[in-house]
Amino acid sequence: MTELSVIPAKKDAASTETLPLEFETAGYLAVGETPSSVSIVLVDADSDVPYPAGLSGPPVVSGTKIRQTVTGLQKGRRYWLRGTFTASAGKRESFQLLLDCVF
Repeated sequence: MTELSVIPAKKDAASTETLPLEFETAGYLAVGETPSSVSIVLVDADSDVPYPAGLSGPPVVSGTKIRQTVTGLQKGRRYWLRGTFTASAGKRESFQLLLDCVF
């Protein structure tokens, strides 16, 4: 499995925010393909315990982009948003983004 580079690799968030996040996968797909079998989890970065309450609905695929909305993060906590998807020729790819809930 290959891990995509996410830029920026870290994002500050507020506990009152609802964040629509988007990940571009075009560089990992053949022309005309879209990501499939998308799976996203949100975990507490310090305890590695899943925090499913922070995911607002399932991930949405639109063309080559994967969108996931997060909400209800707890002030002073950090979270990993980790995702996987199937790309060209059935190859699994992954990505992660650190969310730092500072407000």
